[in-house]
This record gives sequence, structure tokens and C-alpha cells, in this order.
Amino acid sequence: MGVPGGNRADVCALVVSPRALLRLGVVSVLSTGTLVLRVSQAEDIREARRLSAGDRPTLLLIDLDGDVPADDLHAILLEAGPGLAVLGFNAVGRTDAARMVLRLRRGAVLDHDADPSALLGAVSTLLAASVAEIRPVRPLLTSRQSETLSLAANGMSNAQIAATLHITVGTVKRHLSDAFLALGARSRIEAINRARSLGQLRAATA
Repeated sequence: MGVPGGNRADVCALVVSPRALLRLGVVSVLSTGTLVLRVSQAEDIREARRLSAGDRPTLLLIDLDGDVPADDLHAILLEAGPGLAVLGFNAVGRTDAARMVLRLRRGAVLDHDADPSALLGAVSTLLAASVAEIRPVRPLLTSRQSETLSLAANGMSNAQIAATLHITVGTVKRHLSDAFLALGARSRIEAINRARSLGQLRAATA
């Protein structure tokens, strides 16, 4: 089962898991059934960040069971940008990391017990469209994220936004962080500019 969506040389995958057997199994499936040309392996998310900085992956396959620091996962997603496709493996409910992956435009989660055909199907779906062909079926930002980012675009500090919306500063930071991730932005200014260009800000700041 091949994976459409680009030349073989264009597709690089990074498999992240502390379990060697899981990594080797995924690598084996990818090498025989997809257009993935290069596959790197990392035992944890911190090693993955180091590897992805040198060779930006097209596809991230990550074991979400156990201790996956949400901050590190968030960082690698921001660094890679919105074109990264992410497939998580999760066998024990919906962790914060799994929910983060599922919020992505090109994100999916499989159970660890999924068979190779399910893995190939998920990879095929994630890589089928180029970044230029991606069109969100719903607004990139939630209403609260848009509202928070719009107030930031008006020059308000986190404390001022919190007072205006009657929420805590910590909640403001979380909304902004989630908005950065949804927009593939690395800074407040970049997020505001992208949101404005995509029509995601409230009318007063657009």
C-alpha cells in the first residue's frame, strides 16, 4: 500500500518511543509500504527535538504512553511548523499529549494494537495532501483562542487580557499557547500576523 502525496525523496519520518520493538516494527512497515525514504529513531522527545533540528521530518510517529512532557511535544510541533504530520500511538485512554495531537490539522492517534494495514492507512491519510492543499474544515482557532489573540493584537498584556475576560493569567497563556500551535507560529507577533491573514481575528483587529 503506497502513500501518495509527494516524491519518495521528500518524505522523512521520525519514530519516537522508549520501546525498541515498537520503533523497529514501525520502521519495518514504513520502509516496505510507504513513500517514506528516510526514517530516524529517538528514544524520547528530547532526543527527537535534537534530531528534528538537523533534518526536519515530514512525519512524526510518537509513542504517547508513559511520560511524554507536554511542553517538549509542544515545542517540537512549533519548531517543525504546520506542515508536519503527526501519528501518535496510545493504548491507555486520552492523555494530554494525545489530545494535543488530535487537535492538529494533520494529526491522528492509533491504538498500540493496531495492525500494519491500519498504520499504513493512517500514514497514507496524513501524507496524502501537500501543505498547500490543506484547508481546515473548521476555524483554526476556537472562539476563546481567537478572542484572546485578538486582545493581544490590540496591545494588551496577559494581565490585561485576563482582567478583560475574567480569567486567570495562566488561562490566558494556555489559550495563546494553543493558538500558536494551531497557527504554526513561534511568537506572539507571528501568531497575530498569521491569524489576521487567515481571518481568524475578531473584526476590531482584522
